[in-house]
Amino acid sequence: MMKRVNAMRGPNAQRVHAHLLRHSCAVHLPRGGADIRHIQEFLGHGSLDTTKIYSRLVPADLRKAYDEAMPDVAVEA
Repeated sequence: MMKRVNAMRGPNAQRVHAHLLRHSCAVHLPRGGADIRHIQEFLGHGSLDTTKIYSRLVPADLRKAYDEAMPDVAVEA
């Protein structure tokens, strides 16, 4: 599938690969309101910490997503 996409984009376009699409999802889903736990499951991560690192969210977005996913857990700043 990636070969077809890259062929359609032309020889001078930046190559698209599966990892790029995966990373894009990890970054944009939480910004669009997706629950961090669903993103964790989607990416197949065993640990929420892995998802946080992988997605490279800005701290404010990450804190908001974490607080929404774990409302009963108090985290000191």
